[in-house]
Amino acid sequence: MDEQGFSYRYLRRRGILNYIMLPATGMFSLITRIRRFLYQKLFHTYESRLCVVSVGNIVVGGSGKTPMTIFIAHKLKEMGYKSAVSHRGYKSELENGATLISDREKLLPIASLAGDEAKLLAERLPGIPVVAGKNRRQAIRLLERTFPDLDCVILDDSFQHLKVRHDLDIIVVNHKLGFGNGFVLPAGMLREPLSALASADIIALNLQAGDEKPGSSLVKRLDEFHKPLLTGTYQVSRICNTQGEIMDNSKVRDAKIAALAAIANPDGFLDTLQQIGITPIIAFVYPDHYAFADRKVRTELKARFEQLNLDWLITTEKDYAKLCQYPELSKLLLILSIDFVPLTGLDELHKLLAQTIKSKKGL
Repeated sequence: MDEQGFSYRYLRRRGILNYIMLPATGMFSLITRIRRFLYQKLFHTYESRLCVVSVGNIVVGGSGKTPMTIFIAHKLKEMGYKSAVSHRGYKSELENGATLISDREKLLPIASLAGDEAKLLAERLPGIPVVAGKNRRQAIRLLERTFPDLDCVILDDSFQHLKVRHDLDIIVVNHKLGFGNGFVLPAGMLREPLSALASADIIALNLQAGDEKPGSSLVKRLDEFHKPLLTGTYQVSRICNTQGEIMDNSKVRDAKIAALAAIANPDGFLDTLQQIGITPIIAFVYPDHYAFADRKVRTELKARFEQLNLDWLITTEKDYAKLCQYPELSKLLLILSIDFVPLTGLDELHKLLAQTIKSKKGL
């Protein structure tokens, strides 16, 4: 936990260590620029008959891509289009290759091997097929064969995946995190130089709940790229127990609660809890995608729960996708669900989606 905290602070601030790493940053930036140029101008990329919508970001860690993917999938369904989702299945048993984990009828048993985010997508998108695996070309071909009536496929976390041609690139930016200290890896949190935003088609700015006006400095930076801007907040849709029963917020506020998170941006989760009046007495924070497979860790966590005489552990949907398999912890949990709620730019997004899909179909 301490290592994660140091890494998080290191990527957001400018200190001596960051400046020491600048030569390596310069080399990494050059490589990413050349790579993007080559894929845009020279290298062959796979072009699907489907409209390919990429939801990605330009920083390491969490910016809200998965809730945005869920929102886009629901939006396409509302518009009358048939879509599917491809997710890498990061650090899962299905990461290598491409495996269908849900179809239009049900969540498939193999979904439990797909990793937290992929499984969450499959659970939140009933009726919309989801494929897990980092081979995006293979994933798209699988969807093309299995569902010949599809209009489009959404690639979650795919802005830097250039082997498949994207018809529409949506970049998610977290308003609070911004671009960290502004440096590219390894001196900062940028995956590639900000100039890569020129390849985006629309930028989705994730604001904190109640903050309807984004900070001028970040917006000014984004305005330099002259891209349509979708703004919105990630708001709590419900809190439920593991039996699916929705909990009354006031009852949760009065209980002795601890927060439990293994996500890239735990501060965002804690901020969300504060916004709805829930103040955990302690936060148990683990590295992003931590699987809780170590029995010793689970035993220690349960012991702390009992020692502190807690009522509940409140966690994210993403974390519950892993924790649900461990009965000693799952029965202690409350699950926080969030949805993206648009504020501005929805009409522009609607128009871009419709135009891109129609153009792909040759209409």
